[in-house]
Amino acid sequence: GWRSERVVVALPDNKERILLVLDGDPPGHRDK
Repeated sequence: GWRSERVVVALPDNKERILLVLDGDPPGHRDK
């Protein structure tokens, strides 16, 4: 039961990349 979270990653290029974590992601993305 994973929740869809918006992960904002700050890139060295001063750019904000928004990653979408979908429910049911494969094991390994367990960071939060």
